[in-house]
Amino acid sequence: MNASDEKDVELLRSHAQQLGEHFDSVQIFANRCENGSDNGTQAVSVGTGNMFARFGQVKLWVEEQEEDAREEMRDHRAGEDEE
Repeated sequence: MNASDEKDVELLRSHAQQLGEHFDSVQIFANRCENGSDNGTQAVSVGTGNMFARFGQVKLWVEEQEEDAREEMRDHRAGEDEE
């Protein structure tokens, strides 16, 4: 981990700890596009509180997003059928 990555992690860790004073668990994901990096995207994630609660919340969020995307695709296809 380079110095820039360490600063990113520390920034997010600080905010996660502050939020953790008000919530049982906190997980923060952040990313940015950086040309010249291995894959073009730098990602950082930190969390505080119960790991199982964080994992469950992230899993639920992913499932909800997937269902929303499926519904959007069904609506889009239904709209094409009507034309």
